[in-house]
Amino acid sequence: MLAIATLILVARWPVTTSEGVNFHVSLKKLTLLEKAVAFVDRDLEMCRLAKEIAGDDGVPEQRLLRMYQWVTENIHSVPPGLPVVDNHVLYIFVRRYGTIDQRAEAMAALASYDGMPALTIGLGKDPNRRPVQLTAVQLGNRIVVFDVNNRLVFRAASGQLASLADLQSDPSIVEKTAGGLMVDGLPYPQHFRNLRDVSPSFARMEEQRFWPRMKHEIVKRFIGT
Repeated sequence: MLAIATLILVARWPVTTSEGVNFHVSLKKLTLLEKAVAFVDRDLEMCRLAKEIAGDDGVPEQRLLRMYQWVTENIHSVPPGLPVVDNHVLYIFVRRYGTIDQRAEAMAALASYDGMPALTIGLGKDPNRRPVQLTAVQLGNRIVVFDVNNRLVFRAASGQLASLADLQSDPSIVEKTAGGLMVDGLPYPQHFRNLRDVSPSFARMEEQRFWPRMKHEIVKRFIGT
């Protein structure tokens, strides 16, 4: 009886979740059980989506290119008059639209759920503005880079997908890929000036998934690091 009472108490423990609408963040109250069930449900849904979009066949690079194509064709810019919503990455797929960072994050989430750690990289000539949002994905021993917002796939001179290290050491790859593209009133390559300072971390996107998030929460709450 004590164990049952403890489980009920824990399940009904009050917690909060946050959601941003038009850049205003609000907190919603719910129980720990509700939050846990919703998290597992989102995790399962993301697993299903990643499998449907990437497919079961093909090498990781082929599946990654399918994700890129799907996101560029199906996740649109925020339509005029609709709110900018910031919540779990799953809802980007439900809404089928998002800001430039959310569209980049959509591809990163798919890659992460397909076993390829990923992150987004925001760049801008002005450090206070980041109008270029890239998706970087661990593919084997390299981190390859995509721009779903401007529909750019970066490739090295060899024809293979360019890595983050390639772009950092050879700016001509960005120049050749972008052509005359202008972003935020400037030539696209000018926003890459600080790319060499980027130090990739996959932690944020990995923690969207159930088991990595569980590990993170346990470490944070019981070890404190």
